[in-house]
Amino acid sequence: MSCRVLAVDTSSYTTSVAVVGPQGEVEADFRQLLPVPAGQLGLRQSEAVFKHLEILPGLLLKAICRRPSAPVGAVAVARRPTRDPDSYLPVFRVGEGFARTLSGAWRCPLYGLSHQDGHLWAALGPSGPPADSFLFLHLSGGTTHLYLITARGPASCWRWHLLGGGMDLHAGQMVDRVGVALGLAFPAGAELELLSGSSRGEVRVPSAVRGYQASFAGPTTHALRLLQRGAAPADVAWAVQRCIANTVEKLLRKAREELDVTVAVVAGGVAANRQIRQRLRRRLQHRALGMRLLFPPADLCTDNAVGLGWAAQACLRSLRSRWGKEKAPRM
Repeated sequence: MSCRVLAVDTSSYTTSVAVVGPQGEVEADFRQLLPVPAGQLGLRQSEAVFKHLEILPGLLLKAICRRPSAPVGAVAVARRPTRDPDSYLPVFRVGEGFARTLSGAWRCPLYGLSHQDGHLWAALGPSGPPADSFLFLHLSGGTTHLYLITARGPASCWRWHLLGGGMDLHAGQMVDRVGVALGLAFPAGAELELLSGSSRGEVRVPSAVRGYQASFAGPTTHALRLLQRGAAPADVAWAVQRCIANTVEKLLRKAREELDVTVAVVAGGVAANRQIRQRLRRRLQHRALGMRLLFPPADLCTDNAVGLGWAAQACLRSLRSRWGKEKAPRM
């Protein structure tokens, strides 16, 4: 039996707080984008830390006050950007500090996870892994990583093997750089997709993939040059999305053929793009290739704390089954 979990994520883009109920139901989900001045590509870490310190207390209060008398059995927080233990960004220290305080005050376990765990579990949901082995492509503004995950046993014992990913820019950075050049607000994903709806598909941006390594720097430069030469903004927006979809397809096809893994989870902010999803489903889920693609719900692709809550519940279940209800250790 799981408990209620309060989850906190303070990423470079968004302040997020969620409460996940014992059955995995989402009781609260509050998020606020960090304000970015027009024409800028994000905030410096020092600026983002300050904004989180302004926003997070209010979101925590709203989440806790939804059901003030209902006990919280655990607190989950994103402590770092990726699964790499050496990965670090100052913004995540804000959420970790608040989470530690609440965990101590409530005398409940604290689960220190990664931002990447949250995106994965936003796709898996409370039901858990879709197969014993599956691919996970984290596709966002700060990460383009392709993993092979062996999900046998408890979630805390899963094996993550990094296959490759972005070798310079990330997919989300390509979207934002071209989007801001088009005059769109940062982050630019939703507006870029909307703009592309009127495209005639008259220009192309080639993808650049070698093995499990993908480059987005060259394609981004190509897209910006198309704009300088007078290409229609809608056509360039469409070409950027097609380039990202083609890149992802090449990475997943290679893993499917070499590793014989048929299930792939694609998550992160870029995975919210409907055109990219549709093309990947059409190209990879046909009978000849036999892949099964899983995406989070669109509203859980962007940064959120809900996935962290589900991840903590999975860890809590596995620990309780191993040590007993009263002996689940703090993390």
